[in-house]
Amino acid sequence: MIGWVQVIPWYFLNRRLDLTLSSSFSEMELPQQYYCYILYSSSFDKYYIGYSQDPQKRLSERHNKGLVASTRNYRPYNLIRMKGFETELEAKKEELTHIAAIQI
Repeated sequence: MIGWVQVIPWYFLNRRLDLTLSSSFSEMELPQQYYCYILYSSSFDKYYIGYSQDPQKRLSERHNKGLVASTRNYRPYNLIRMKGFETELEAKKEELTHIAAIQI
């Protein structure tokens, strides 16, 4: 597991989460693994949390093209954070943890 990577200035909605910042996304080469990621729509002040092997590709090819029902109406999104995991299960657990924290 690698720490959270800050992609743009962070506006997070739940300060109880322990997030460790690393170097910027553009400077990193991503190893083959799964990532939990957080998207932000500044136009609508909306967040989206998901997981993928390639969050940047998922953002450009799915979310910002309107192919994901839950993000379609709030485009455009920016990738603001991501955290790497060795397995899909670990990334999914992280996603669910953050979704639960947001809904509290």
